[in-house]
Amino acid sequence: MPPTSSPAGGGYFKGYNPHAKEFYPTAPVDMLAQPVADITPLSEVIVEVWGDNLEEIMEDMSSLVHSGYNQVSMDTEFPGVVAHASAKAYQGSSPAWQTIRVNVNILKVIQIGLTFRDEQGNAPPDRASIFQVNFKFDLENDMYAVDSINLLRNSGIDFDLLKQKGCDVSKFAELLMSSGLILTDEVTWISFASGYDFAYLIRLLTGQEVPDERAFLELLDIHFPSFYDTKHIARCCDQLQYQGGLDGLASLLDARRVGKAHQAGSDSLVTSNVFFKLLDQYFHNSHTDIGTHRNILSGLGSGAVAPHRPFEEAQGRVNSSESEREPHNLM
Repeated sequence: MPPTSSPAGGGYFKGYNPHAKEFYPTAPVDMLAQPVADITPLSEVIVEVWGDNLEEIMEDMSSLVHSGYNQVSMDTEFPGVVAHASAKAYQGSSPAWQTIRVNVNILKVIQIGLTFRDEQGNAPPDRASIFQVNFKFDLENDMYAVDSINLLRNSGIDFDLLKQKGCDVSKFAELLMSSGLILTDEVTWISFASGYDFAYLIRLLTGQEVPDERAFLELLDIHFPSFYDTKHIARCCDQLQYQGGLDGLASLLDARRVGKAHQAGSDSLVTSNVFFKLLDQYFHNSHTDIGTHRNILSGLGSGAVAPHRPFEEAQGRVNSSESEREPHNLM
């Protein structure tokens, strides 16, 4: 398979037009000499976002939403789980949330992946629509779980580039607030086992530590008034008989991956493909039918006890609900 992302540290090439019919994911030394197999269609290009092209690409994301590509699939990569809350901290919140909360409040997000599709799951025909936002992260000074960082390194994440060229989270939050992507129910966010994902987003958007579970869910409703968690949806589809992580669900549904697992851009695309496979195969392509699962997080709030499962079984699985997302998120 040809490369599926822009070169590390490259983002858009100088002079690159995001509306071009094709995108060359290798250095443009001699375009005419490139074989056809090396040309990646725009619908499969994962655009790297760094500090020096953040503003330009956020404008492009905003344009995509206003052009009808308002189904935004999201994934984050973060430096694992390094702490667990004490039993006393569970008062007023579930054990699952308290573990998320304590880790999100002391760690930094590494990547956020965003994939834009229309309500039928179509990519725009004439522009890139998959983005991987890379944030500043310093292995010498920032906290992390060693196994998680090793996994991300093996997946191709360049921590030297993150330290040198990564985006500032405050700048990203400022641009996201005014982008038209959030604070509106006209944009639907799509995720997988997304307690950590939304917690990191709420933390960077508010600039404050994430609060207890009830207050967090209220903030989530304000900033992301329309969202789906594909893990929750899959567990409610009896015929699917699904348990496990994102790759397992994608395999069951024959949802295609482009790029490497454990990179946020690729995982956001898989999440998008999974959602639209579920919509087609189990909900007759009806957004009305699947709407009963809107705004429910897997393992948290009203999604803490999955339908068709005894309460005791669900309670026993709450702590592992996020770990099933992918191995590097093991608690």
